[in-house]
Formats: sequence, structure tokens, C-alpha cells
Amino acid sequence: AWNLRAVPIMLTLLSTVLGFVPFLLGEKEGFWFPLAAGTIGGLVFSLLGLFVFLPAFMGLGIKNHRKGSKKRRKGLFKRKRKTTFAT
Repeated sequence: AWNLRAVPIMLTLLSTVLGFVPFLLGEKEGFWFPLAAGTIGGLVFSLLGLFVFLPAFMGLGIKNHRKGSKKRRKGLFKRKRKTTFAT
């Protein structure tokens, strides 16, 4: 499933970055240059977040989830009763 989702993300990122490169390399106009620089920078950081940080944090979350499930089986965490309030 990861490969099926990664290819369209990479193609969209590549086409958007290549579309903004002429604005980045051309004349430094007041509107198009900052738009191109901000968009390309945001896409690069989102790419890093998606392919580097997200899998790393998900790995940490899975480890912590497994530790928590062992504690729950031992009865260290008891569920609280739901209370209903009369209105």
C-alpha cells in the first residue's frame, strides 16, 4: 500500500516544483518569486516529514502501544466507569 501512495505524491511534488522553477530562476518579481520559494520550500519539508519523520514516529508509537498493551493485560490500568449526568 505504501508504494501505491508514494508514487502519486512524488509525481505531484515533482510537477509542482518543476512548474515553479521558472518563477524562481526568472526575474525577482514581487509576487511570483516569494510564491515559488515558499511553495518549493514547503513541499520539500512536507516530503521530509512524510518519508522520514512519519515512519520514524509511527515506529515509536507501535513500540509504545505494545508496551501499553502488556500493562493493560496485567491490570495496571483500570478502566474508569462512564458517569452520566442528569440534565
